[in-house]
Amino acid sequence: MWLFLCAAFVIGNYPLLFTRMPYGHDILGSMSRIESMAVAIKNGQFPIVILPTQAGGFGCLGILYSHLFFYIPALAKCAGASTICAYQFGCFVIQLMAAFLMVCSVRMIQRTNDENDGDDRCAAFFAAALFLLMPYRIGDMFWREAFSESIAMSFLPLIIAAVYQMGKAKGTRAERAWIWLSLGMTGVFQSHMLTFIIAVVMTTVLCLMYIKKDIIIGAGKAAGLFILLNLWYIVPFLRFYFMDINTDYLKTDMSEKAGSFSEMLFAGDYQETPNVIGVISFLILILSAVALIRMSIRKKKGEGEGEGAGVLSLLWYLFASGVIGIFLASSYFPWKVVGARIDAVNMFQFPFRFLLVEAVCFPMLAGLLFGYDAGGNKKGDPVRLAAEDRRAGTVSALSLLIALLLAAAGVVSAANEYNGMNTESFDYTVNNADFDYRQEYLPEGVTSADFADNAPIIPPNFTTLRYEKDYGRIEWAFENADEQADSCIDVPLIYYPGYLARLLDEEGKKQGELETTMGNHHWVRVLIPKEIRGGTVLISYGGFWYFKLAGLISLISLVFLIGLAVYSKKRRI
Repeated sequence: MWLFLCAAFVIGNYPLLFTRMPYGHDILGSMSRIESMAVAIKNGQFPIVILPTQAGGFGCLGILYSHLFFYIPALAKCAGASTICAYQFGCFVIQLMAAFLMVCSVRMIQRTNDENDGDDRCAAFFAAALFLLMPYRIGDMFWREAFSESIAMSFLPLIIAAVYQMGKAKGTRAERAWIWLSLGMTGVFQSHMLTFIIAVVMTTVLCLMYIKKDIIIGAGKAAGLFILLNLWYIVPFLRFYFMDINTDYLKTDMSEKAGSFSEMLFAGDYQETPNVIGVISFLILILSAVALIRMSIRKKKGEGEGEGAGVLSLLWYLFASGVIGIFLASSYFPWKVVGARIDAVNMFQFPFRFLLVEAVCFPMLAGLLFGYDAGGNKKGDPVRLAAEDRRAGTVSALSLLIALLLAAAGVVSAANEYNGMNTESFDYTVNNADFDYRQEYLPEGVTSADFADNAPIIPPNFTTLRYEKDYGRIEWAFENADEQADSCIDVPLIYYPGYLARLLDEEGKKQGELETTMGNHHWVRVLIPKEIRGGTVLISYGGFWYFKLAGLISLISLVFLIGLAVYSKKRRI
């Protein structure tokens, strides 16, 4: 089965084999973010709050969009890779992570009641291969270019497995399941905020299914660890969330983007129709429904006892979640009515976003059923289908082959058709004529007139000795001839709280800090007291002291968690 997984990995990464990428829906946003983060890193910004190259070099708020995993391609960009090569490297890491986490999650479920490692990996490899080839996930990766959502999907299996272990496992597996839950939720939270909301709902439902004292305590500990690990991001996020920031573009009429079931089933154009589940999802739905109904009947008759029937509730959960995800993405759900009454749901923008639930749950479900049908883990307490149902395993294997062929045809043809960006020629900052990307996350009131000029506004009594701007970093050397009044300079950076103006002497040593506020055109204004006769002012984004404190707390928590893992490993040895 590992050969199928390898084949799925190669086919699923076909677009990454070229020095070009399909011109997808969100490609400009991903490219501009990578370039901006690379510049911010070079300027010493951490955590990265302002994306300095966006908004035509005036800088735009970036902390409201989860971007931890964007550091991977951004660091590759810092190391000298082109923007698209850096993005391709990030996609490759995502694919590896997705396969690895799905394998680990299915194995966690299989070994819930078995302290030994067991010897059955077929189910996990089967699930991972399907996961890499799910039509919605392929479209999400390479033709929607939804980098963040693709990462978030990778962590959902870990969350499901962790909650199941919290509810069903005993001994050491139950004791550390809450840690995996916290890490899974952290991965989703640091990837995509809308997917995080979906993950919270899914996790809550699953916890209620297995509700007991251990689940409540485990969920509480997981929430505490989650806050500590993510405090470095939560604090600056909350600092800016309640500002008057332009996010109106996020809200759309969900009903306009919904698709019919036939469109979702048979549409093969990834570029134009993201809401596609494909034939493979339909096969999984039908086969798993038959298997689950028969298992439920046997359990009701008492024939399933001793054969791992306890996992049946999880299998039904995966099946129901996938079906609900498909229903929410379809035109049969009354999005028009719901959106009119609950405006917040329009923040999800596209109903097909809920297909990520199906893209995660169906591979897990098919993999578990396939493994259990094959006999499962003999050392543990597997779920096995009755002898008359074993033909479902053969059909499942054929389904995987069909998925490989369909994915190969779809990925190869689409990649060849939409190769629109070459790694040697593309540069977002240089080639994009717009002053920003959809004006997202700019302060309310900012208009194109605020970007009409890129020259600083300097009082007439000042003499400029040197002025240099490197996107979010401005260095200005001056002499002040006015001894009567305080003065100020407005520099072409969109103002957000946290900009610092450091006064340097001739040797570049810090002499103090000057106050910053909002000036004309929503620019950063630096106030210069009359006592300062000259010097050099270095203007860049520095954040607040409590940003750094939150980061230190998160770092200590991470180091403690790693130390605990190493200590536990040594104890087991």
